[in-house]
Amino acid sequence: MRSQKTECRELFNLYSRLGARPRIPVYMGEELMGAPIEDLELSVRSFNCLRRAGLFTVGELVSSINGRDDLLRIRNLGARSAEEIMQALMQYQYLLLPEKQREKYLKRMVELNAAAEGHNAHC
Repeated sequence: MRSQKTECRELFNLYSRLGARPRIPVYMGEELMGAPIEDLELSVRSFNCLRRAGLFTVGELVSSINGRDDLLRIRNLGARSAEEIMQALMQYQYLLLPEKQREKYLKRMVELNAAAEGHNAHC
């Protein structure tokens, strides 16, 4: 069985291979919705930006954004913080999934990004 640290490293490698703005699937279970943003273990700057924007739970965060660009609209939240938050969301929900569903999650992530690439190529 692989360690969580190894799985997270692989997850970040996949995330970085998907390009500058990867799409990630979000599964909003009760555990995810009600979790405080502290559970994402963000840097102080990212955490404070989200709190000042009135986002106190992971559910509020996910419900109020539709990707990295929406995060960049939050006052004093820059590109690095947006990336950190997106990666933290991905990692957090991935680790909440039962092991059997993790592979499906990764496949769905790859599919979403392949579809986005195909759509962008046609535009």
